[in-house]
Amino acid sequence: FRSMFTVFRCLIDGCSSVDGTPLMLYFYDSQGLLFVAIYVLVIVFILFGVFNLIMAIFVEKTLEYAKLDTAKRREARYKEDVRIAKELRQLVLRICSHQNSVRQEYSKKSP
Repeated sequence: FRSMFTVFRCLIDGCSSVDGTPLMLYFYDSQGLLFVAIYVLVIVFILFGVFNLIMAIFVEKTLEYAKLDTAKRREARYKEDVRIAKELRQLVLRICSHQNSVRQEYSKKSP
């Protein structure tokens, strides 16, 4: 349990022992330069990996919502186009029916 707590403290607060001594110096004295280099590389890899994962989740959700928004806009545009087409059709039919009625009246009046 104590080692997990120490790793947690290294990731969150900084690598120091309970009395405030930096752990890197302790590791260097007891384990050597190779251990410290590997330890630093692992910590950097974990930090970048976690931040990359979090960023990927945000980007994926943003793109997903953008696609949803685009689909809603496309559907609204389609509905508006259909509404305008129906109104235009009704207008053309009214003009044609008016024109037919004018022709019929003209044909009745002319001998």
